[in-house]
Amino acid sequence: MTRTLPLLLAPLILAACNEGAPEPPVASDEPAAPVASGVSMAEGQSAPIMLDVIMPEDIAAEPLDGELGCSFSFSRNDDPLLVAKGFVDSQRQAMGAVKIDGTVMRLAKDGKGGFGDMPDGASFTNGTVSARVEVTGEADPGAAPSESPLKTARLTIARGTRQIVIDGFYACGP
Repeated sequence: MTRTLPLLLAPLILAACNEGAPEPPVASDEPAAPVASGVSMAEGQSAPIMLDVIMPEDIAAEPLDGELGCSFSFSRNDDPLLVAKGFVDSQRQAMGAVKIDGTVMRLAKDGKGGFGDMPDGASFTNGTVSARVEVTGEADPGAAPSESPLKTARLTIARGTRQIVIDGFYACGP
C-alpha cells in the first residue's frame, strides 16, 4: 500500500504545481487587426495617427504655392501621403501638406528656402504637427530616366506624443 500512495498523490501534486501557470491561448473567431508592412508606431501609444492620402481636390481646396514639388507615397502607385511645393532659387518658404483624420494640414518647411533643398529630404511643421522625410536610398536604377526619380524614403509624422513612421517612396520635380 505504501508504494501506491505516491502514485495516487501524483495527480494532486502536479495539479498544485500547475496552479497559477498561464492558460494556453484560446482560438478566436475574430480576425487579428491588420498590420501594414512598413508602418510602425512609437511604443505605448494609445491611438494611432490616422494619415489619409491627399487627393487632387484636397490640394485645390488648400493650394500650395510653387513651381516644383515633392511627394511621399506608401508605394510606387499610391496617391501621396505628403505633398510639398516651393519656388526654385527662392528664399520664400516652401509649404507642405498632410491629411490627418480627414483634415488637410498645411505645414511650413523648416528653415529658409524654397524647393532647392527638398529633393534630399525635408522637415515641415505647423506647431502642432510635424512631418520629416528622410531619403533612405537612391533612385531605382532599373526605372526609366526621369526628371522626378523615385527614391526610397521614410516619412515620420508626429502630433503631440503620437508618432507614425512609414517606409515608402519620395519623388521631386515638375
